[in-house]
Amino acid sequence: MAEEGQIAPEAPAAEIEFVEDEGHLTARLTLTADSPTVTAAWLREQLTAAGYGEWWLEERDLAELARTATTRRDTLAAERKAAEQAAAKVAGEPPAATVETESAESAESAASATPPAEPTVPAEPAAPPAEAAPPAEPQAASVEGVVAEQRDGTVEVTISADEMTALLTIDRAWGGHRITRQDADYALLQQGVEEGVDSAAIDAAIEAGEAQAVEVAHGRPATDGEDSRFEAVFADGHKGPQIDSRDRADYHELGLFVTVHAGTPLMQRLPPTPGENGVTATGKAVLPKPGQTLEFATLLEGAAVAEDNPDLLLATAGGLPVVVERGVNVEPLIEVRDVDLSTGNVHFDGNIHVTGEVAMGMTIEATGDIHVAGTVEAAQLNAGRNLTVGKGVIGHGEVRDEEGQLAPHVARLRAGGDIAARFVENAYLEAGGSVLISELAAHSEITAGVAIRVGAEGSQKGHVLGGRLCARERIEARIVGSHAALHTELIVGFDPGARRHYRELAAAVRALREEKDKLFELLAHLGQQRVDLAERARNTLADVERRLGPLSVELEALEDGMVVCEKATVAVNHTLFGTTRVQVAEEVALVGDERGPGTFRLRDGELVYDFATGGGHDGDPEGDEAS
Repeated sequence: MAEEGQIAPEAPAAEIEFVEDEGHLTARLTLTADSPTVTAAWLREQLTAAGYGEWWLEERDLAELARTATTRRDTLAAERKAAEQAAAKVAGEPPAATVETESAESAESAASATPPAEPTVPAEPAAPPAEAAPPAEPQAASVEGVVAEQRDGTVEVTISADEMTALLTIDRAWGGHRITRQDADYALLQQGVEEGVDSAAIDAAIEAGEAQAVEVAHGRPATDGEDSRFEAVFADGHKGPQIDSRDRADYHELGLFVTVHAGTPLMQRLPPTPGENGVTATGKAVLPKPGQTLEFATLLEGAAVAEDNPDLLLATAGGLPVVVERGVNVEPLIEVRDVDLSTGNVHFDGNIHVTGEVAMGMTIEATGDIHVAGTVEAAQLNAGRNLTVGKGVIGHGEVRDEEGQLAPHVARLRAGGDIAARFVENAYLEAGGSVLISELAAHSEITAGVAIRVGAEGSQKGHVLGGRLCARERIEARIVGSHAALHTELIVGFDPGARRHYRELAAAVRALREEKDKLFELLAHLGQQRVDLAERARNTLADVERRLGPLSVELEALEDGMVVCEKATVAVNHTLFGTTRVQVAEEVALVGDERGPGTFRLRDGELVYDFATGGGHDGDPEGDEAS
């Protein structure tokens, strides 16, 4: 037993020896009763230290060998203890702990006895003790078991059903042969892989030592042929506004019109392509689907296939080329420099392009588009489709006279589609689609079947100054009104065209009914006098009633069909001045104070003004009922 303050010596470690036999590794342990407990972790450490850390270790075998070694060590300890006890018994001596106890008890008993015991006769001397057996030599034992296995790496290549993909699987080596690039290449060769091999993917898998279904080769799919292609060959213009170096839209240069003349090549037909063969990862050809020959479209307007070239389409008349599927239509177009007294009014079934100005008092009518590059001054323009004015529209005086009719010197623009201009002043604009004014709308009356926008997106311009704007869905401007307290009116939520037609129809019905009443009065006054005059009056009355009937029916239908767009809005992006009247559907707001950016809309049937983040005042606008 170690004295206090001293460290007891460690028990001797078990001796271990490793024996290799045809890829299997046996661990042989030599144990004594004093050997420490053998664990699976200790065995792994010994294997690693001996250079077998890369071998396949079977945990069950390690655990079993550790249990066997511990059991054998415990058996040796028990045997040694039994031998020691047997040796002590042969010597006639009790275990050390028993002798000491008996001696102590005897001494205590003798010290406490009174009176002292009588002297006794000395006993015969005892026989000498028997000679003790020599101590037993330490016993040793050995246990062994297979604890590791040397395994070579494996490589496998699998091919997809369509043979377009090759997948590589590598099982790592455990102390055995590690898969090399040569092994992988041979596996690919065995499966017939020869196309689209990904060397980088293979090298990465080999470097990692293992891989699971990594794609290492891919075939090339076939590229189907293209059908006949049709390419326009006439010079096309830019569609939409030009963007300058400062990213600003220039609505002066819309580039909407391109002119061709009779004989101008319009479109060419390119032959179909056969396609391109593909190949599988195993080197088999994959055939493409060839393209088909397609013909030019039939019933093209203003164009025909060239007699000497079936792959070329030519214009048969001058006009505006419009590309359609497998062809080009040439729409009629008139192009003039200026429209003034030297040309007279222009009426055309097609498109009109004015490269200069339209003088005061002139009229232009077109069933298609009208494009004026310059300025329109107090003229009248009617377009069946879109109407574009590169500069501005200028009228003279108020839009309407004292009787509410359009004044004679006001500029009038009507379009079935959209209207676009840089600015309008003292003008009347009416569009079936939308209206875009890029800078200013002053003292004008504008109606749109969809929306009105004053100010291009991102621009610092866009001012509505007085006048009346009406659109079905939305009105948007940067600034509305001014400090000069000009009355401005913004109306959304109705179809302006339908309302205008209703007013016109109602006026016509009212006039016919008044005429009918006067004719009845005349017939009653004539009586049997002036038979000839009475006959003419009755004929006129019959004609009035004949016309009044259908108009009355149409008026009633319009009354039933007037649809209100309750989701319509009026948006102000910068400033809303007072003296502005805003109407959304049936709700009206009179704005009396200056406000920041926001949007008028209906919410739960009430007209409110939602201020933009960080702008304006709180609260809803005053309605008609407000004082």
